[in-house]
Amino acid sequence: MKKKNKCKSVDLPMKEEHKAMVNSWKNMDLSLSPIRIIHGQDEQGSEGFTFEASLSGGNNQERNDLIHASLSLATGARSSLFGNMLIDSCVAASGLVKNSKRKAEINSLNAILDTLYAMKPNDEIEGMLITRLIALHFQITKQMQALNLNGLTPEQVDSLINRSTKLTRLYNETVDTLSRYRRKGEQKVVVQHVNVNNGGQAMVGNFQSGVGEKNYNDRSTS
Repeated sequence: MKKKNKCKSVDLPMKEEHKAMVNSWKNMDLSLSPIRIIHGQDEQGSEGFTFEASLSGGNNQERNDLIHASLSLATGARSSLFGNMLIDSCVAASGLVKNSKRKAEINSLNAILDTLYAMKPNDEIEGMLITRLIALHFQITKQMQALNLNGLTPEQVDSLINRSTKLTRLYNETVDTLSRYRRKGEQKVVVQHVNVNNGGQAMVGNFQSGVGEKNYNDRSTS
């Protein structure tokens, strides 16, 4: 009877490009929220989700201060109480169960917190817009997932498509509103190069069309 040779597996060195990816991910991970959402009781004794500081040192007061500071940074709110309200409303609008003990629900809650922290809202307005975006994302996904259910009537399919379309439109409008708000009304200037061939002539200026009107400042280039 022959003995089988046991081959030891050899760990090959990781490629440099993969190491760079891991390092980049670790740096991003460090920039996420330093607090976690866990299932427990709040200060009033109500059961649901509560916040826990994910740090090894510090006393209770320092941990509590870190929680309040993180809530403000994650929502752009100067008041951590309002920041907590924004997160609470975002969770409710997303359709998640905040008092659930399921690990999947807890992970989703922490994903919301990390997303808020990563998007860095600068004030309460941005915090409200970003929490709306997150809630809309969850609702759009639910409508699209429902299309995979068996036994749907054509009317139900049309209704789901119509809802997801409206939600997507609102999502895009909110993204545009957030972008314009962050620009603070700054104008976007587009610089273009004009090539003129020999013997040609280019006219550069602002032109307004109108009946019987001529309103422009032209500079001829030859």
